[in-house]
Amino acid sequence: MKKKLLSVLLASAMALSMAACGGAPAGGDSNNGGNTQQDSNGGSADANVQDDGGDASGGDVALDGSYPAETVKIGLVGYDNTSEQQMAIQEYLDYLSEKFNIEVMYSENLADAEGELNFISDCAAAGCKAVIGYYNEALSEAAKTAADYGMYYWGGFGGNKDEVEAAKTTCGEYYLGGYTLGEADYEGGRSLALALAEQGCEKVVFCSGGASFGVTQFVERKEGFLAGVEEAKANGVNMEVVKEVEGWPGTDSFTADQTAVMGMEVDAIASSFDVAMWFQPVMEAGKAESVKLAAIGEVSDTYHDFFNSGLVSVIVYDNEEVVFGNAIPLILNAVSGNKLVDADGNGFQYEVQRWTITTPEEFNAVYDLHDSGNWVVTAEDIAELLVDLNPDANADTFKTFYGSFGIESVMQ
Repeated sequence: MKKKLLSVLLASAMALSMAACGGAPAGGDSNNGGNTQQDSNGGSADANVQDDGGDASGGDVALDGSYPAETVKIGLVGYDNTSEQQMAIQEYLDYLSEKFNIEVMYSENLADAEGELNFISDCAAAGCKAVIGYYNEALSEAAKTAADYGMYYWGGFGGNKDEVEAAKTTCGEYYLGGYTLGEADYEGGRSLALALAEQGCEKVVFCSGGASFGVTQFVERKEGFLAGVEEAKANGVNMEVVKEVEGWPGTDSFTADQTAVMGMEVDAIASSFDVAMWFQPVMEAGKAESVKLAAIGEVSDTYHDFFNSGLVSVIVYDNEEVVFGNAIPLILNAVSGNKLVDADGNGFQYEVQRWTITTPEEFNAVYDLHDSGNWVVTAEDIAELLVDLNPDANADTFKTFYGSFGIESVMQ
């Protein structure tokens, strides 16, 4: 990941805006916090942000791609191979593929449950042992399909407890569980509003994405944002949503709303998905010094220059290795016969944090770490969570470790 010139970033931003028209989910939400709980090694989470050497080892096993002895092939269900978050996940998995004997098979761009289930079938035909449900439209049916083929399935179905219970019931040993963030999308929207309130923003535009179409995650993000506005008011901030922009970039209605907003006096534009589609209108209107942009998005090339210039002031972010990379130790344990389970012997949900980033220092701490080829969670950390390599590893040490990382974990 290299820093690009502003013109290249702007072109990328426009491309991302057009991609959002399909309504694919982008980004996550945040509990806006972090701590330095003790990890499974007895150290703090901060200690795990490190340079990864070439002679890493876990216990007596060299992490040189030779463990486990038999290659573990894994399918990743994605939705957009040009998504910066999805590309970051792939980069992290490529790194882990050098350290462990794993091979990842990636889907083509997917837009519906049928495509998702077809890809899972393709994974079985290719000899995959497990499926990572990064994109999930079919919910527990995806997990059941994987289980019917004898493959493990990782995914939390957006925190839907009914779907988790269905997967436990229908998949048996093949359901591994997945992360949860409490009221994930609601808290993401709420975090956006509260962060902007702290920055003194009063007149705010809110881009609600698919909320008006009844898309659950966007309905919840909107509810959270409006609740955050009310909370800010109760704390003495004169904050109000002066306009809601519905739907997706590239539509006539969205473009018309952008033109209208640029004729208004506003302090901030908050988006329940990526906000890159506002870069060009704001700059062309000469409002880059007076309007702040906030998004549920990524720490990525697209945002680098704009965050450091102050145009973007809030990003609610899923750290790829913390939120999604935890699938790897669960899969490797299960394949080796050491599946991590809850007290009832089932795959389980576990809480991780999403990070609300509000300063260039926070943004650059994450960006520079990844830009230098390093990771918040390293292969050595994962080795400590594998029962084969660390007999003390268990579900509790796994949950404590991954639950401990907040933005403070990468701040020096």
